[in-house]
Amino acid sequence: MSTVKLKIIFDDNVVRTYGILVSKDPFKVNLRLPSGLPLNEAISAQLNFFEAGQNKVYEVKPIRYSGNTMEFVVIKELPAKSDRSHYRIDYRGYFKIKKIEGDPTEYYQNVKRINESIKNSLSYRIKSVISKEIPQMQYVLWYLFELDNKIDEILEILKEQKCIYSDFMVIKSVDISGGGFSFFSNEKIFEVGDIIFVDGIIDDGSIKIKFASISKIVSRHETKKGIICGTVFEEIDNDIRENIVKYVFDKDREMLKEAKNL
Repeated sequence: MSTVKLKIIFDDNVVRTYGILVSKDPFKVNLRLPSGLPLNEAISAQLNFFEAGQNKVYEVKPIRYSGNTMEFVVIKELPAKSDRSHYRIDYRGYFKIKKIEGDPTEYYQNVKRINESIKNSLSYRIKSVISKEIPQMQYVLWYLFELDNKIDEILEILKEQKCIYSDFMVIKSVDISGGGFSFFSNEKIFEVGDIIFVDGIIDDGSIKIKFASISKIVSRHETKKGIICGTVFEEIDNDIRENIVKYVFDKDREMLKEAKNL
């Protein structure tokens, strides 16, 4: 049976999960959704899978979810997704952003400066060598890694107390990929084509990826609660981008493995 990727869009969020196609008439998929997910509040849903070597995308409506099986009604077929869209994963976090107006040169310089500072940090260097060390040394390095992260958190708090980010706004990230990210904002001030400065961190337990970027808004979906915008990275350090790509790939693989074990 084909592996299926389901994408459900809500007013302020997007949820993705993998499943296994059971039948196409009626359209049924075995999958596992987060508990308490308000399916009746979904704006739209999409199914993505390969059939006869072709990528198929359908807009669908969930009509029944029993056990781990969901039944859908197909509304229409959609254009095939790009790689950028297909390899995005959900990420719930908060980034600091600022809309760039006027000459962006200073912001591009700040991105390079911040990313170089991140790469020169102790935690970044420790993380890059942990896998190459013997187990005993890995334990010591993980301890130093966590200690450095705690110091960074304290410094971040001090930055905020000094109002360094007083002219930034905080947005809720929806998903992330090596090509960009999506976010929700209850303030409808962003438009397609806007350029933004991003100070972000992907914090997923043992994984922390800090980054700065210049990003461009390429999609905008207005909802009852605000807007969901999709962005692409216009400027970001290549090494940091590769770390994001690896994170996305690992998480995507975990989701796929869970679906196959249903």
